[in-house]
Amino acid sequence: MDNVKKLALHAPLHRTLEGNDELAQLDQAFHETEQLLSETARLREQLIGIASHELRTPMTSVDACLKLMLDGVYGELPDMAKERARGAEKSLVRLIELINDLLDAEKIESGSMILNSSQIEIDSVIRTAIESVATLAQAQGIDLRTSGCNLTAYADEQRLVQVLVNLLSNAVKFSPAGSVVETLARAGDGFVEVRVIDNAATIPATKRQEIFQRFASTDSTNFTLLKGPDWDWQSRSRSLSAMEDRFGVDPREPQGNIFWFRVPEHSREGRSGCS
Repeated sequence: MDNVKKLALHAPLHRTLEGNDELAQLDQAFHETEQLLSETARLREQLIGIASHELRTPMTSVDACLKLMLDGVYGELPDMAKERARGAEKSLVRLIELINDLLDAEKIESGSMILNSSQIEIDSVIRTAIESVATLAQAQGIDLRTSGCNLTAYADEQRLVQVLVNLLSNAVKFSPAGSVVETLARAGDGFVEVRVIDNAATIPATKRQEIFQRFASTDSTNFTLLKGPDWDWQSRSRSLSAMEDRFGVDPREPQGNIFWFRVPEHSREGRSGCS
């Protein structure tokens, strides 16, 4: 059992037991399995690194070229060409973000992720995230709302924005047209809790933990936390785990979901929050 714990902690295992009895054979098989797992992890990391580099470099160049075209550097484009170029640029940006996210997920899993944590304004995080999904919300007929909060938290601002953008994007995607998606924050006992409240179909209790797994979705509502090529919630939640906070989802009456996450709190106005 001690070796099982060591394997989970990525710690060196005890020496292989010698002998031909059943216990020794099981221990030998366990060590062989551990070696295979380690080699698989190494090859996966290598593959992701190579593929990411080989893909990101040319796509970054194409993205830069499209930006120059849209800026008129190569001459004025017809309206239709501009529209198509903007669409191509957005797709490239999503692909580049996916590649970066794959690398981040690998770093988090291997324990090598470096977070740039500092005292940040929660209001700024919320505004940035809302601005990022404003176009999508308008197209879906969703009203994005928030309340001003004079709160700060100690976290990696970029990662926090990524998490919130993912939650908002999915809330917008699955809420009915004409409904409201709210983003609220409040101070708790040593933490700041940020909530995204949607009007989508309520996720069944039996599915609420499953959606935090990679590529998970609920059969009954088709509510998926993997939003196309952007980012899957498991990777986002791993970013939160690396910041030592908590996350979850609660039902909303009569319909909807409340996705929330918590980060260490430092509010300007003491313990006062907003909701």
